[in-house]
Amino acid sequence: MTLRWEAADLLTQQDIGVIVPSKLNPGPLTTRTTFFAPVCLLFFFILVLRINIVYAVPIHPMHYLFVTAGFFSFHLLLAYLVDLLNIHLAFGIAALVSVGLVTSYLRSALGGRFPMRAAIGGQLFFLVLFSYTFFIDGMTGLTVAIGSVITLAVLMRVTAHTDWEGLFQRPKTASTSAQC
Repeated sequence: MTLRWEAADLLTQQDIGVIVPSKLNPGPLTTRTTFFAPVCLLFFFILVLRINIVYAVPIHPMHYLFVTAGFFSFHLLLAYLVDLLNIHLAFGIAALVSVGLVTSYLRSALGGRFPMRAAIGGQLFFLVLFSYTFFIDGMTGLTVAIGSVITLAVLMRVTAHTDWEGLFQRPKTASTSAQC
């Protein structure tokens, strides 16, 4: 490529430069994506906890453990696949495997009581979308901030009419009701 520079006046206060496109380096991208994985998992757990409370779905801590493992399978696969495949293909495969593991586990463990669309949508939003923002240089922080605010807005909306006092009230036992 040949570039030709023409200017009538070369005195200016503006910085002038040329940005040369560079090839995407998957190593640092994968490292940053993996480093922020706990943030994405925390948002996903807030969604699962909301489902646990609002839909009264009993979710055992072991369920959270297996969901965590399925969630992090994305990062494990991505870290190794980027050495063998195109970064976008590796990302797609890792995302499909992780979403498949988590949603199939929740369906098997909790059956029809767990709203699968919320689980799939939540993982696509908190894992796939948040992780893909690392491909957009300089926009990751803004995207995560916007995602956080959207998450807060949705949680506020769906729990606005929740009777928190009644929800977290301890059940009365025979000994406490006899004392009253």
